[in-house]
Amino acid sequence: MILINQTSLAQTLDNFNEAFYSGKPLSADERKKLANWLASRQGLEHSYAGMVTPTTQDYKNGVTLFTGEKIDMRASIGHIMGEEALRTLYLLDVNTSAVKKAIKNSKDGLNKAIKRSLSLGYDVKGTYCCGKCTAAYWRNLSAEGIIKNKNTINAGLKVLKKLRDGKGKWHRFPFYYTVLSLTGINLPAAIEELKYAHLPIERLSNRKSVSKFDKRRKMIAEMAMEMI
Repeated sequence: MILINQTSLAQTLDNFNEAFYSGKPLSADERKKLANWLASRQGLEHSYAGMVTPTTQDYKNGVTLFTGEKIDMRASIGHIMGEEALRTLYLLDVNTSAVKKAIKNSKDGLNKAIKRSLSLGYDVKGTYCCGKCTAAYWRNLSAEGIIKNKNTINAGLKVLKKLRDGKGKWHRFPFYYTVLSLTGINLPAAIEELKYAHLPIERLSNRKSVSKFDKRRKMIAEMAMEMI
């Protein structure tokens, strides 16, 4: 299985997520090669908070999330891809010194950025920047450990609850990517938000799948339905 795209961090992460959500197991060699490639990109020029760095192509052309939402803003690309890369490193579970160092440096840089944002009053605990960035943050925290990050995640989910639009979705938060994030959080507050969104989720699960993203969204809806 070809996972690494040397010209695009976004496509590399997409390849991993496709394998992950379709249940295709990766060999030890595939996990190690991918983890080391991601680690080699940590802290390069134009990284966000010292995390794994998108490629020139990613910054130039923008990136598309696994769920199909397009990200064009440079800071959002750097942050979200950094969060997704850190999540992937946790899931790959490769314990080489280079990977451990990349995880530590990424986490330290991200935590410093979040601490600064909180101190300036830009965000509250459990959130960071905008809705899509916050959903990416939750995906990273969940992969590191839901119990370990329970208080932070629950604090963020309280904010999400306040942003309900009354129609099964949320203000500021991209629906598909947010639902994907919630399916990875086995906490009562996350399940409560999925229950709130059950009508659009049900419609999505019954929709015909045509494109790659249609199929993925349907799969995510089915995952959500199993949780609620």
